[in-house]
Amino acid sequence: GHELGMYSWQFLRDVCPCAECKAARGTAKVG
Repeated sequence: GHELGMYSWQFLRDVCPCAECKAARGTAKVG
């Protein structure tokens, strides 16, 4: 999952090309 590894979950959400993450960015993007 995105919670593992050297990068934060939010960072991976921001760069992930998958449809789920794109949808999350489109509806819940902050900053």
